[in-house]
Amino acid sequence: ADASGDWAFHCHLLYHMDLGMFRVVRVG
Repeated sequence: ADASGDWAFHCHLLYHMDLGMFRVVRVG
């Protein structure tokens, strides 16, 4: 359960970082 939660949390962070990078590239 803990490992699954860590993976989901990590995926969530990567998802937001990807959106942030895309947003920066699009605006910049």
